[in-house]
Amino acid sequence: MGNDRSSLRWELFVKNGVQMNMTFVRTTNLVIVIVVVSSAHLVVVAQTQAGNETTKDCSSSKISDTTKPSTMISFGVINGRALHLERPTFPEAAVAVGVRGDVQVGVVIDPNGCVNEAKLLSGHALLSAASVAAARKSSFDPVTISGKAIWVYGIITYKYVSQEMNWLELGYNSADFERMLEFLPTRLQSERILLENVRSAEWNEKENALSAFRSAVLGHGIVDAKSEWLFRFGIWLNDFERVKNTVQESNVSLTQMLESVPVGVNPELVRSARLLLEQKDAEVNKKTLATIKTNMFVLGN
Repeated sequence: MGNDRSSLRWELFVKNGVQMNMTFVRTTNLVIVIVVVSSAHLVVVAQTQAGNETTKDCSSSKISDTTKPSTMISFGVINGRALHLERPTFPEAAVAVGVRGDVQVGVVIDPNGCVNEAKLLSGHALLSAASVAAARKSSFDPVTISGKAIWVYGIITYKYVSQEMNWLELGYNSADFERMLEFLPTRLQSERILLENVRSAEWNEKENALSAFRSAVLGHGIVDAKSEWLFRFGIWLNDFERVKNTVQESNVSLTQMLESVPVGVNPELVRSARLLLEQKDAEVNKKTLATIKTNMFVLGN
């Protein structure tokens, strides 16, 4: 698939349910914001499922820190309550080196729904400043208890991903029906049609189609040994993760793969694969797996 880092996408994911004082609050808002960055231009696309975003002027309505309580209700991921979700600028430095991944920003929201405080919780250093800056400019539907607006704490989650997956990522995600339809390379048109034909079918039919899809890709969709190895290892990695890292049959498969690693496969990926094969400590395997997943874009190119 090549090493194309010129075009990246940023997604904002929404979780619709939060628990507060034993009362389940569900919102119908679904906001998906996509920022497409290329070497020549920036295009912003926004989609809302439950009405348009509204912009609140928080510059003059922020409440003094002196009224902030020492403890407050935590809503967890609070994207679904947003009235306005600021679109972060994808940092050029991150684009240049192919950085991506999840960023979480903790926010303190005042009774007016304005962000009083925003701090990085997790994420790559090159993505953190833009994410925190965007979070500070977002605004939310005020939370009330017994008719009184209150201070709350929440988390905004940003997910930076590339527009196309490499073969390692495709293999790892090949059991995910929707992601395959979204990221499948355009040249695999017959494989796409195979999946499109069962888009509205029951899940067992979709699983059968995904199995046939993987066989078709391995049969004639991959043109070189390196790409095939990466695709197969991605499938193995997903299986390894789903079965709690303890499948003997999978280990046999990986042993065979490591006996004939094609030229061009990232040595760090091979080292991590050997570690997963040889390591019996589940916690060590969990950390190794997390490292591979975080760096999949780089390791798979």
